[in-house]
Amino acid sequence: RIINGAMAIAQRGTSFSSPASGSYTLDRWFINWTGAAPATVAQVTGPTGFSSALQITGAASNTLTNLIQRIESYNCVDLVSQTISIRANIAVSTSQTVYWQLLYASATDNFTTTTNIATGTWSATTTATTFSAQISNLPSGAANGLQLAILANTSSTAAFGITGVQLEKGQQATSFDYRPYGTELMLCKRYFPTQTAGSGANAAYYNGQCFSSSTGYIPIPFDVQARVPPSGIQVIGAGSYTVNGTNGV
Repeated sequence: RIINGAMAIAQRGTSFSSPASGSYTLDRWFINWTGAAPATVAQVTGPTGFSSALQITGAASNTLTNLIQRIESYNCVDLVSQTISIRANIAVSTSQTVYWQLLYASATDNFTTTTNIATGTWSATTTATTFSAQISNLPSGAANGLQLAILANTSSTAAFGITGVQLEKGQQATSFDYRPYGTELMLCKRYFPTQTAGSGANAAYYNGQCFSSSTGYIPIPFDVQARVPPSGIQVIGAGSYTVNGTNGV
């Protein structure tokens, strides 16, 4: 049920310096931290069998970084009363105990408050290793949506790398389920769509209609239907445009 578990999709960018607590990095993954922000969160080359991994590099005063994905209710309803397996491929610069935690939302897709279902630990080393765990008899609250969190000690310059994250129904973790890249990208766009304009002096991307010198209507199509209506649009690196022969910015 994890999306972008192989850390291959990075619509926001491939490197984030001192990211704010609660901010998203690679698609579907956001972080919380204590003490101070980690130095970087980045998409890096993955271990054998994976093209990519997410790497968190620590910083002075950073004591813990929590990597989180939330799974919406539509993808959790059938897991109530079932046994699930989680797995992840992890390597760290210094051997440490890595913690995992599974929680459920207080209401349907509302993670303002959460309730713990299970926690556990994995003993990670410098060698990329696939770890797994099983959780039995998920409570009815799992139908509201699940939150998987993986916590690492990222103090000083410690590095934590992870990929191959999976959560599935069943009493045994199976091999990582690779989806086609295009399929994974479309799944990510349900939650965060980005579109890039064409390049060149005469590139055309969107067409619309101006009602006056200061107002207009420009429809922006989505590649897939978003989970919820967007709360806003961010334009990065905006250039110039031409309307009826008049330049704007």
